Amino acid sequence: MRKFTAALLGYILLSILLAGLATAADFADVPEDFWAREDIRYVTDRGIFLGRTAGTFDPSGGMTRGQMAMVLYRLAGQPAAEAPMRYTDVPSTTYYCDAIRWAGEKGIFTAEKQTAKTLTPDEAITRGEFAVMLRNFDAVRNGGLTMGEASEKRFTDMDSASVEVRAAILGWAYPNGILRGTGETTMNPGGRLTRAHVAAMLARYDRLTGTDSFDFGIVRPDTFRDIYTGELKENTTYN
Repeated sequence: MRKFTAALLGYILLSILLAGLATAADFADVPEDFWAREDIRYVTDRGIFLGRTAGTFDPSGGMTRGQMAMVLYRLAGQPAAEAPMRYTDVPSTTYYCDAIRWAGEKGIFTAEKQTAKTLTPDEAITRGEFAVMLRNFDAVRNGGLTMGEASEKRFTDMDSASVEVRAAILGWAYPNGILRGTGETTMNPGGRLTRAHVAAMLARYDRLTGTDSFDFGIVRPDTFRDIYTGELKENTTYN
């Protein structure tokens, strides 16, 4: 009976938390005609992405390397991170510590960051770096989407990008429709990445892979600490 009662309370708590996340899709700073509104709704409904607060999403805000690792970690279902921390600038007290340990172990970061001793987790990432991280994530999660090829001649600003970024964008993200150009002939690989961009790319990726069944993992979301009681185990996935 105690186990049943605990399970019932856990289910009720999860329902409340999920309800909070679902209604949070109607953010005050995401109007109905906003270009990424449905993508933002898609990722927040699934717990992949959270708002800045219970009522705001901050679509034009930037994304840091640590935040991006945390988002992909949630999308992976928060698996156990077995490897020790490889970066000297990521304290164990940070909310993204386990996410970064996992990402480093799985080779999610760019080649430069995979071999570095420091990660600079609070540094903003670019469109090109996110394309690399998402492609690496896909290789770990699904064995890799079909690689394609986009002509470098179409995008006049790709010459300055690294070989890794060019491969991730032109050979993966763009042919699969995950990342779109910023114009007819520009991709802006070193450009600023916003939270709305990330939501759109993650939604396109999740739809493309045909999963549409993200298992919500109980975490301590930064913006929902008031309704999280700690009764459910962290890093555990509940269907």
